[in-house]
Amino acid sequence: TSPSPDLVAAWLHIILNTDKNTYKTSLETGEREQLVMRVAFAEACYHRALRQVRKTQSGPKLFVEEAITRVARERGISGSFTYRWTNPSERRDAPTQYISIEELEHALRELARERRLYQRYLGEARAQRKKALKAWCAFNMLEKTNSRNELQSNS
Repeated sequence: TSPSPDLVAAWLHIILNTDKNTYKTSLETGEREQLVMRVAFAEACYHRALRQVRKTQSGPKLFVEEAITRVARERGISGSFTYRWTNPSERRDAPTQYISIEELEHALRELARERRLYQRYLGEARAQRKKALKAWCAFNMLEKTNSRNELQSNS
């Protein structure tokens, strides 16, 4: 999914060093504006992916706790809860108080899959960011070499 327009606009203002009321994104259509919008969009995607990767890069204990929380949420257990490892044949209370090894393994596999996806998204976002920044820098270098001072010194 695309990042929110507000996030892209925030990056746009950071890149251009403007306040949010001075630059109208919907009215500008020149090459410079398209390039800066591309950079802002790439930055928003990159930082969103980076935030997700950092969020999922927890230690093994937190990873297991997240899996347990996910299983509990799927079962409709809300609020604080306790868990313990037990043999399913020893269940004495309501079955929602216990988490089977199979349920935990499934949740761990799903979390690992999500972690790999976030890593892939981060790689793709990093590549798009690099391309956008390269195009932006090339445009700015071309703009500087064609400045009035440069033209006068060549004549």
